[in-house]
Amino acid sequence: MQNDTATISALFNAANVEVEMGNLEEAGVFLRKAILLKESTTPTDPGLSNDYFDLGLMEKALDNLDAARSAMYKAIELESAAGRPPRDLSDIYYHLSAVENNLGNFSAAKALVEKSLPGIIARYGENDLRTANLYYHLSLTEDELGNAKAAKAAIGQNIRIEETHYEATHPSLGKSYYQLAMIERKLGNFPEALTYIRKTLESDFAQEEVSAIETGIHFWSLSEVTLEMGDREEAKKIGVHCYNMIDEEIPEDHILKRDVYQYLFRNFPELFEETV
Repeated sequence: MQNDTATISALFNAANVEVEMGNLEEAGVFLRKAILLKESTTPTDPGLSNDYFDLGLMEKALDNLDAARSAMYKAIELESAAGRPPRDLSDIYYHLSAVENNLGNFSAAKALVEKSLPGIIARYGENDLRTANLYYHLSLTEDELGNAKAAKAAIGQNIRIEETHYEATHPSLGKSYYQLAMIERKLGNFPEALTYIRKTLESDFAQEEVSAIETGIHFWSLSEVTLEMGDREEAKKIGVHCYNMIDEEIPEDHILKRDVYQYLFRNFPELFEETV
């Protein structure tokens, strides 16, 4: 037993060292071994739930989403079976909601956000960025579930909080503005959608390193909404600018280039007519 304890401790220490060195894959190997050995020797150890949560966070960072999901649910299961007074699990719900959302399990993600919110607000406050992030994920899930008005209310809460922390061109706000723009578009509020897409583009241009793919998507949306508002010539101008930009910046076979080309061909066939 003493040797097992020493081995478990050594494995956890090795995992921590690898994390500090930025070697998450190697850290994950040590952490998984430590947890398996600990569970086989001391299955009632009260720290196991935290160990599984830490493993879930690491799997999430490695983009091993199914493994992250399993580890976090295991942490919740261990807490529920422990026979101890219940503790606040809002941090686990917080991270698990993002995992479920990324896996496309939107109903589960929504339920986890709703479980997490009271605890996160109680511990960190209504204007904390963790609270804002939960509202962002709630907006995504409500949007995917077809609840556009609820999605708008949630992203509005997110933006309200983020605007107290960030300048208007911060990339996190740019992402939130784009989410709101797409919801306004679904609701038929095209002028509002245009306003928030332009705010998103302002955020794009304020960054030192701009993703041509993301900016291209934002210009494409700007063209589409402009067309939906009836300004065909302006929509064509924006669409051509979008295609020229991504034509220079992204690979020839990228799906975005194909999709924007098809959008232009479908809506502005005169651009492709041969001239004599």
